[in-house]
Amino acid sequence: MDRMVLNLPHVNASLNATAMVLLIAGYVLIRRRREVAHQRLMTGPLVVSALLLVCYLVALRLPVAPARGDLSLSPPAHKLPGAAGGRDLPSLE
Repeated sequence: MDRMVLNLPHVNASLNATAMVLLIAGYVLIRRRREVAHQRLMTGPLVVSALLLVCYLVALRLPVAPARGDLSLSPPAHKLPGAAGGRDLPSLE
């Protein structure tokens, strides 16, 4: 399960890039007046975007352990000893 959670950002990025490529191809087709091909192609970005939404919502629901060395769990810089050249800063809370 952890491996799947760690791969979801890569899956989301791949789906997003795929949707972008399909949209650009659709733009090229419509500029060339190939309306039927454009209509058929435009179902691709719709499906890919729906998959992206599903993967994103799944990623939000799955519990994720913080990565090693994740700085978001470290104390704010203003609370570290010796911050701001050794002078104490007022609390932001």
